[in-house]
Amino acid sequence: MFNRHGQQLSIQEDFRPALAILGALRLRNGRELVEWFDCEALERRHSIGRGTLLAFDYISPAGEPYFRRKQRLARVVAVHDYRAPPRSDLAYGVGAVGAEESLEFYHRLKQLNADWRCPFYEGVVAKRTDSLYPVQLRSATLEFTGWMKHRWKG
Repeated sequence: MFNRHGQQLSIQEDFRPALAILGALRLRNGRELVEWFDCEALERRHSIGRGTLLAFDYISPAGEPYFRRKQRLARVVAVHDYRAPPRSDLAYGVGAVGAEESLEFYHRLKQLNADWRCPFYEGVVAKRTDSLYPVQLRSATLEFTGWMKHRWKG
């Protein structure tokens, strides 16, 4: 597990079961085996799902568009059903939410977090469906202009 600066995370050991699930996947993008996943590590915000990895995306060396990556990821990693808290020993996929559904989805997640009595720190990441995954090898501090990220405490 690494952050966007390429530094290994000290919490890696807490995610051993979830990492084993992702490591066992044989998701291929053309001839290349997918090795890098964009995940949210449920560890620091609250105890629900601690040790869980939510896989949002993967780095596609062949330049596969976002919508296709989301479809392929959903076929190999079970998409999390938000009506139940995440299990702490699993990795889940995160399905794509269309722009017209995003506000409703946000309110649903906010209510679930209230029901589970945990803080709700979320935001919105908007990506074009034909967006490529920008490998941040150029600079860890350089933002990718093709995506919009907004974070807030709600």
